[in-house]
Amino acid sequence: MVYTKKRWLVQVWLRWLKMYKLLENEMYKFLEKVYKLVKKMKTVIPFLMYLSILKETMKKVMKKMLKKTVTL
Repeated sequence: MVYTKKRWLVQVWLRWLKMYKLLENEMYKFLEKVYKLVKKMKTVIPFLMYLSILKETMKKVMKKMLKKTVTL
């Protein structure tokens, strides 16, 4: 199949939209985790614990993004 420039751009755009949706879903999951944690503990989350959760989530997101960009 021969791709015209316009068709190719549309394909790339659709892939980026899918990637954005994955990123958005991952962030909602992360915020939900933090909310549940705060609710469970009923105290202030220690700063290091918060950072470790954020770091883990961002690693997952970056792996997904890298996989998607490599397949582009």
